Amino acid sequence: MGVGALLQSKETQTRLTRLGIVVAMSPEARCLVDRKFKPGELIDFYDGGWVQLCGIGPQRAARAAESLLAHGVGALLSWGTAGALSPELVPGNVVLPNVITASGGDLYHVDSEWRARAMRCLQGRLAVSDDPILESPTIVAGIADKAQLFARVGAAAVDMESGVVARAAARAGVPFLAIRAIADAANTGIPRDVLNMFDAHGEWRFSAVVPAVLRRPPVVADCLRLWRDVRAAYDSLRQVASLLGPSMQLE
Repeated sequence: MGVGALLQSKETQTRLTRLGIVVAMSPEARCLVDRKFKPGELIDFYDGGWVQLCGIGPQRAARAAESLLAHGVGALLSWGTAGALSPELVPGNVVLPNVITASGGDLYHVDSEWRARAMRCLQGRLAVSDDPILESPTIVAGIADKAQLFARVGAAAVDMESGVVARAAARAGVPFLAIRAIADAANTGIPRDVLNMFDAHGEWRFSAVVPAVLRRPPVVADCLRLWRDVRAAYDSLRQVASLLGPSMQLE
């Protein structure tokens, strides 16, 4: 083996130890790193790895994944919350999918060895599903919409970012994993006026709260229910981060 091959092998090993985590919302990121995040901020996370706070949606997540790859990461993780499609899932359950079903029907498999290591750490400690996650280009907030997707696709949960992160990993030839905690059950709808209270990074838009309450006072009860369910998801994400450790079981 020549010097060039040795250097390439060393570079590859170094690359594979560097993890890039794509996170849409600030509260999800704080389950990994207990600090404030700025929109679009890239955080040095662990041993040369990075957390990229991107904002909600596939376009933002795609840009974040490409940014992380440009910084030299050798693996991508999609981290955060998801909506349940399966009636069996409740807020706080964790989904560690074996495959991501893209909105166009393509399938993106996660790295099986990485996923197996993570699953061994979580089983018996948290309620974990290994069923697929469906990619959606928009928020799926209606009960009927969730039921229709579950009947058509059979995925356990839905999110907006994992599909594009999986696609970026596949194109780059690097390992991919998704870890998502359920924030809303299949039989729970999220009213549009509640969604409008949050910005693209999951922070409160206080200027929208008072008008929404004046228009429809029951929105207060909707917000309290949503906060209860989302808090269960964040509690699970914090437990996952603690159980998996800063490497997220990549190695």
